[in-house]
Amino acid sequence: MTHVKKIFWKLLYIREIAKTALQRFVYRGAIDQDRVRSILVVRLYGIGNMVLATPALRALRRGYPDSRITVLASGNDAWDVISGSRVVDSVIFFGRDQTIDPALLARLRSARFDLMVVFYPMGVVDLPLLAALSGIRYRFGYRNAVRGNLYTHRFDMDYKKGEGRLNLDLACRAGGRRGGGPFFSIGTADRERIDRLFSDGRIGDDEIVITFHPGSQEMRRWPKDCFAALGDKLVDSHHARIILLGGPDERRLCRDISKQMKSKPIIAAGLLTLKETAEVIGRSDLFVGNDSGPMHIATAVSTPCVGLFGPTDNVKSRPWGRRGKTATIRSRMECAPCYKNGEIPCIYDTNLCMAGISVQDVYSRSLSLLAGETVPRRNRERTP
Repeated sequence: MTHVKKIFWKLLYIREIAKTALQRFVYRGAIDQDRVRSILVVRLYGIGNMVLATPALRALRRGYPDSRITVLASGNDAWDVISGSRVVDSVIFFGRDQTIDPALLARLRSARFDLMVVFYPMGVVDLPLLAALSGIRYRFGYRNAVRGNLYTHRFDMDYKKGEGRLNLDLACRAGGRRGGGPFFSIGTADRERIDRLFSDGRIGDDEIVITFHPGSQEMRRWPKDCFAALGDKLVDSHHARIILLGGPDERRLCRDISKQMKSKPIIAAGLLTLKETAEVIGRSDLFVGNDSGPMHIATAVSTPCVGLFGPTDNVKSRPWGRRGKTATIRSRMECAPCYKNGEIPCIYDTNLCMAGISVQDVYSRSLSLLAGETVPRRNRERTP
């Protein structure tokens, strides 16, 4: 039976590839935007990936102001990045490793999408096939082995542009219009909660606030003692208030860092929603963190950011911020970056690439970014 299924799927792929080739010949790269009333955007993976997708989503909204835009997302956290904004109308949740099922196919068919844009990285192998079977007229994506043959409009990737700009380019090729960098949707209730947090922590408007996110996958973490040493140096030089951010599973990590610091930080890990975390980062004068979602949130809320890279690629996954407002520090080990397809095939027992990033290097980059922040961010609106 398994053998029969494999033959069935292969024949189905061949049929849809042939149909798609004919569609490419008919369309010849063109798209009738007046016929696009409903758009499906595939943005799987995590928080940072969704942040990097926001310029592309905004571009599609600008190009199709009257069309309905739906995002196929892999979880609530990623959806929190854009929920409450006007760029997207609805969401369909789909696990990044989930297999294609008849229920999802039926849902996509009934939605009658006219345009599908598959952002990089895609993740799920059969989504282009699902889109073809769903009858979506225009299917945009990047060439990727066999899957690229199921796009009616397919393009080569230039990895050096970085993930965010790759997806913005794709959205514009699909009819979008450029309109700015990343954003994060934050509501009034989220801001009021952080007002109380800053008040309870007795953080004054004239104080320098620096947020750390020491979490991420184990192999992507800068050592705890390094974060602790950096925090003490910034407290000594700037009388800064340090806030440690993260999820519930990173609270113990933050406590360990706090124990190693001379000046005790505020531990907010596990206490805030994602939107509240974004608001805290937005009120900070500097963010320092590993390659993870909060690093990209920092650029979305225009906070100067130092991103730390070891096994991951600091070119492809770099934070998208203004020049002079972001800095990336990468491992100097020859084997880095090694991250590929969600795996880190490290040949060492510990993450030597992250441990090789010196506290002094991060401190120096932090000072250069803080030098441009002459007035604490929370005080700026009241500054003449």
